[in-house]
Amino acid sequence: MVNSTPMNQVRGFTLVELVIVLVVMGVIATGIAKVVTSSMSVFVGVSEREQLVAQTSFAMNRMARELQSAVPASVRVRGSSSQHCLQFVPADVVTGYSDISIQPAAENTIDILFPVDALDNIQPFSTSASVIVAPSSVLDVYNAANDYRQPIVNCTDDGDGDCATRDSTDDTLEVTVNDAFAEASLVNRAYIASKAVSFCLRNSVLHRFESGFTTTQPLASASSPRLGVDFINALSASPASGTLNDDPFQVRSVNGGVNNMVMLRLRAQKGDEVLSLTTEVAIENAP
Repeated sequence: MVNSTPMNQVRGFTLVELVIVLVVMGVIATGIAKVVTSSMSVFVGVSEREQLVAQTSFAMNRMARELQSAVPASVRVRGSSSQHCLQFVPADVVTGYSDISIQPAAENTIDILFPVDALDNIQPFSTSASVIVAPSSVLDVYNAANDYRQPIVNCTDDGDGDCATRDSTDDTLEVTVNDAFAEASLVNRAYIASKAVSFCLRNSVLHRFESGFTTTQPLASASSPRLGVDFINALSASPASGTLNDDPFQVRSVNGGVNNMVMLRLRAQKGDEVLSLTTEVAIENAP
């Protein structure tokens, strides 16, 4: 009798076996998904932390570096519970002088030493800038009527007459200003400046902008250039009259100086990451 059953009959999966395989694959896929999700969460957290540190450190270093060139007595703070602004006047040139016209003199000149840096590189300045001598208050810097800051009218020397070339026989420049100065510097020092700089924390955004010399301190607008975002400092209502620990800009006098110490504090948050940085900047206070 001949057997009709095939010798190499192929047996398929049963429904139960297929279900078991699918269940096992689902468990494996769920485990892999959890590992991937956890890894992505760690990656996002590290990325947010790095971004927060980089941005906040950059903003803090930028402010501290610029403040180091501030003219004495030029630092001031203004604001409310929604915005705080720190303003100061950076010196384009710091130099000495050999002669100066003091009120009520009819002359209006100051003979400054040719401006060079520590490496003897020429420090050019704009003839549309101002010369500041011996300021002792904020208004001495911002209000020209006090006669401590005098706009430059003209500049010449006894060489070729061009203040950009160092060819004067006595290495000085004769600068004509708008009027005689209120008083002389105890160390014969003059600051040449052309603008004011403001840092403002407004609605979690840190702004930086430049302006002219104004008696009233300006505030930032939404369109002002941005330096950073995601800052969460709690702002006091009137920083000009009194500050709180979380205020971003705190100005105080030390050792009889005038506005010669600035504390900067920035707190920022991105996701669950919170970062707080604080630094102090000393302002030179040479009268």
